[in-house]
Amino acid sequence: MQFVEKAKKIMAISSRLVDQQADRNPTQVDEQLPTFDQSDLHILDFLRCAIRVHSAHQQSPYEVFAPTIIKQLGVYKTDITGNVIFTFLQDIGVLEPWHDQIQLTQESILSEGRPNETKSIDLSGLYKSDRHSHIRHDWGRLPVYVIDSADAHELDDGISIEKQSNGTTWIHVHVADPTSRLPRNHPIALTASARGTTIYAPQQAQPMLPNEYPMGEHSLGTLDSNEGQNVLSFSALVDSQGAILKTDIRVGVVRNMHVITYKAVEKHLGVETPYMKWPFGEAPPDPTGRDIPDSSTSDLLSLMEISRVLQDRRTAMQRFTWTTPKARAIFPDKPVPVSTRIPQLWSGYPRLLYGVESGTLSPARRMVAEMMILAGQAAGRFCAERHLPALFRSAPQPIGLADRPKEFDPKLYGGDIPIEIALRNEVAGIPAHYSTNPSEHWMMGIAADGGYVRVTSPLRRFSDMVMHWQIKSALLNAQKPDISKQEMEEYARRLYEQERMISAIDKSRNNYWASVFIQRRLKHDPDDPVLHGCDAYVSTRPELDTYAREYVTQVVLPGLGLRGWLSTAKTLEWELGTKLKADVVDVTMVGKAKIRLRLSE
Repeated sequence: MQFVEKAKKIMAISSRLVDQQADRNPTQVDEQLPTFDQSDLHILDFLRCAIRVHSAHQQSPYEVFAPTIIKQLGVYKTDITGNVIFTFLQDIGVLEPWHDQIQLTQESILSEGRPNETKSIDLSGLYKSDRHSHIRHDWGRLPVYVIDSADAHELDDGISIEKQSNGTTWIHVHVADPTSRLPRNHPIALTASARGTTIYAPQQAQPMLPNEYPMGEHSLGTLDSNEGQNVLSFSALVDSQGAILKTDIRVGVVRNMHVITYKAVEKHLGVETPYMKWPFGEAPPDPTGRDIPDSSTSDLLSLMEISRVLQDRRTAMQRFTWTTPKARAIFPDKPVPVSTRIPQLWSGYPRLLYGVESGTLSPARRMVAEMMILAGQAAGRFCAERHLPALFRSAPQPIGLADRPKEFDPKLYGGDIPIEIALRNEVAGIPAHYSTNPSEHWMMGIAADGGYVRVTSPLRRFSDMVMHWQIKSALLNAQKPDISKQEMEEYARRLYEQERMISAIDKSRNNYWASVFIQRRLKHDPDDPVLHGCDAYVSTRPELDTYAREYVTQVVLPGLGLRGWLSTAKTLEWELGTKLKADVVDVTMVGKAKIRLRLSE
């Protein structure tokens, strides 16, 4: 039997299962299916390769031949795009119905340094002893608050507070110290360099560091408190107005760790504010975690107050941010099933939930974020004062602020400008980048004389590991840093491009899975009120779609955390930021996923 005949036979069986793809436990279908021989497998490999993103500078070798194969089926009455090929591979049981399309199309980037996740890692070649043991500061029983979400695995940082008799306060951010045993040329370090960052996908997280390494001794809270854990501590002395009076960096050991959740902190302090909304009703479990002892209340209240002062100080400088709510589709039941053979058909579909991050940090998240910014400033000052080559984060003033009206005063909104006002005033941010010299970070209100260096996530961000190596070498000998200016500039160029690509893929992946959820919702519950009468804010001028002979306007859908494409029969001169009401009518997956809208009646 030829490949095309085998594929048609499988697709005939697959088509009967379409109506069984509701949200119920997925099960493998026990059907007698044709077997793919070696020649068939070569064709399938070719089609998988055709889906991947290829260089825009040369013609893809798959553009002609892949559509020719699919057209022989006579099934898909449309242009043969990558999305159609992906659907075909699902229809014939090569890919699961819930296979991550972005993972496949961006495979060349996402697989970088991640080929053998299940193999044990080689721990030989690590430092036999701690090179900094003679200068490590023992923080004793000082409480260290490790605050994160309940499902977090890589616990990078904890916070301590020491009030002074003169009204000032020391804030200490204790950061996991994976470089205490890890040389820069070790295979684990080279793997982390290739990966660049941990990737948080809806189906499965892909760690930057092989799990055995950080989880064994470096993720905070994994070791017995009596044994203590090595950290790199970034300290800032702040006054009652939020001014930084002094900074310090020390290698240290922490022993009294309190691993708690954002939700637990907010519940304990009576400031619970939902960070995620679940517009379609169903939400995953959100455990509060362990109770917080009353002895910690004073520390947490003080940290919360200091974070408010720091934010108010930035707002008084007319610094601000604006964010749009972001969709987060998740599979709550992990691991998500995968096919163990080819072909394999399935009935059912894993539960897929739809959440929306509000865009405004909840009180506990804001508190932790402010403390991490303090740590970044301490790192920046340390490097600037010693003329150390470093990965300073630089972000200039946004475009469009020359003649901003009174409504753009960040004091009116606590520093978070509503998206419709940013749209109305055509304000556009300039992406942050790396500089090896101290640089201004406008939105954070950080001047160029000190700068800002990210150092608080070395278990999941390689740039932070680089800075740990550099800072710790300077603690031993500031005159001979491990990383030269030239090498740091190379890190800056490579890491910027690497992080930019992964960030874009993460955005595409969120958009893809949110769109898959809405597509399935339209099919199974087209009258869902969440998809009708949506608030929509105009974000672009209308453009004529010559193929459909309609005008298309991009809009922001805060309730869904997505952008949408609104079609109208004629051009309508809306101002940017205008609020409309729109209905979701379709989801298209050609190229990139798009939510299609019509004006509500």
